[in-house]
Amino acid sequence: MQAEQKPEGRLIAGERKYKGNRYFDLRLWMGDGMMATREGITMPVKAVADMAEALAEYAKRQPD
Repeated sequence: MQAEQKPEGRLIAGERKYKGNRYFDLRLWMGDGMMATREGITMPVKAVADMAEALAEYAKRQPD
């Protein structure tokens, strides 16, 4: 799988609350005023450890 070329921006991780629940948010921010784009993910905070483990395993299988 080949990643699509993206315009320059910043990938920013943070935490959000919605209706009393905590969520992890990883989003691409763009522009001079650094506005959040729709490109990213949001998930319950308690799912972050499992996602990190899955990403680490995926990274290990990738060629250098």
